[in-house]
Amino acid sequence: MSSVYLRLTLFSLALFLAGCAAQSGGVSPREIDPAGSPSVQKVKPTRSETPQKTAPPAPVDARSDVLYGKAAYYSSGLKGKVTASGERYDPNEYTAAHPSLPFNTLCVVTNLLNGRTVQVRINDRCSASMGRVLDLSRAAAEELDAIQAGIIEVKVEITGRKSYAN
Repeated sequence: MSSVYLRLTLFSLALFLAGCAAQSGGVSPREIDPAGSPSVQKVKPTRSETPQKTAPPAPVDARSDVLYGKAAYYSSGLKGKVTASGERYDPNEYTAAHPSLPFNTLCVVTNLLNGRTVQVRINDRCSASMGRVLDLSRAAAEELDAIQAGIIEVKVEITGRKSYAN
């Protein structure tokens, strides 16, 4: 009976150690040198661990007055298509899509690469799953000098709502 218990214990220990190695990626920055004293070994970070010089991530909700993230612009093929607000997309207007900001919210968008700014009005929705905070109209993207880049890092300052007289 003790032989079975010993085998079970050793098997469990082996599984535990294998799980620990798998979780840490199998590479440990701490090694024991042959003399038995601990030494620190530098491990070169992988591409995904290399720090990126980007803006802070956008907040999960839109209650903040300032958002940071990526912005893209609408395809030319969407001209005249109905937006989520019911308006037709006009590439010559300064509009944008956001996952959750109320329609007619006014925002000042700054291209963090060159400092250029433009004011846009939210009139459509975009998917937050794509990692973007805004999809810009063609005119807004041109004003920010974002056409060639396609996707840019932006700061979005929520300035208010456009009101319409009845």
